[in-house]
Amino acid sequence: MFKKLLAQVGIGAAKVDTRLYFDSLAPGEMVEGEVYITGGDVSQKIDDIYIYSYFK
Repeated sequence: MFKKLLAQVGIGAAKVDTRLYFDSLAPGEMVEGEVYITGGDVSQKIDDIYIYSYFK
């Protein structure tokens, strides 16, 4: 139970890493990549993954 509590605040929780295929994009190009999920110390249910982007 203690590990579950720690996972709720991010300690020992699942890790999500997003890796894009290209370092730079032109306006209007499609963003492509992969999302890697690595399990943590306890079982967790993932309902959604949201990806937000910011461009300069």
